[in-house]
Amino acid sequence: SGRAKFEQYVTSRMRIYDRNGNGILEQAEWRRLSVRDGADSNGDKIITLNELATHLATSWRNKQPGSHAS
Repeated sequence: SGRAKFEQYVTSRMRIYDRNGNGILEQAEWRRLSVRDGADSNGDKIITLNELATHLATSWRNKQPGSHAS
């Protein structure tokens, strides 16, 4: 399903950028990630898997034809 593929994608991104393998992206790790702006939704200087998934989903929706994002 589309949801399962999306979850696999997000998990794969986390694995690639999570250099120390602790399951979160710390500032030094997520600076290399092109979607870093806005991904740290609570401002704690780390990006969790849930934050990354939410950010990627929002970014993807905003890029779709007919989107009203600015």
